[in-house]
Amino acid sequence: MTRIFIVFIVPFILQMSAGQTSAETAQELAASRQAYVEAFTAIQRGRSTDYEQLRNDLDQYPLSLYLDYYKLTGNPRNVRPADARVFISQSADSPLPNQFLSVYLNTAGRDRRWADFLQVKQDEPSDVALQCYYLRARLAEGEKPVAWEGAERLWVHGESRPKECDPLFDAWLKSGELDDEAVWARMVKAFEARERSLMTYVSRKGSKELQPWSDKLI
Repeated sequence: MTRIFIVFIVPFILQMSAGQTSAETAQELAASRQAYVEAFTAIQRGRSTDYEQLRNDLDQYPLSLYLDYYKLTGNPRNVRPADARVFISQSADSPLPNQFLSVYLNTAGRDRRWADFLQVKQDEPSDVALQCYYLRARLAEGEKPVAWEGAERLWVHGESRPKECDPLFDAWLKSGELDDEAVWARMVKAFEARERSLMTYVSRKGSKELQPWSDKLI
């Protein structure tokens, strides 16, 4: 239902609100709409040749970028970073770039395609899971100071973090970067969030000197 809303309902709402130029006749509009529907159907059914033929005739159709969105997100593993950047640029005035980025970056992160990830997203995302993918990508590029700073910043939190962060935290902990200051900071945040089980888990990361204070807080 979400894809149907994005591909059909949203575009037509935008089109109605934007209005049509005087040069476009009702017949031309009807033909474009029909081609749009046929192109979308071709994507759904995997008829690439039919889709490409239909898409070529829709270059001037203002809603063609919605077809591009659906085509790209249908198989994000096969999208080259350069093509991803082109789509993001071309769709900048629409709600599509963020939706596309979420699909593309999550796929690249799960596949550990770190170079592709960083070619499309050079700065840190706002989503926590994507932040962890981003920092893992930077770590894969050898940028340990950036990765460790980000790992500590995300680790010191009062609640559990997404599973996508686990490999980043494991590497950070093995590096010996964790200290009592960070342990205590997370203990306090977990205390404020009333996350007793997390407090117990975090307390085991501290030194023997910190343990009595952790026990008191628990």
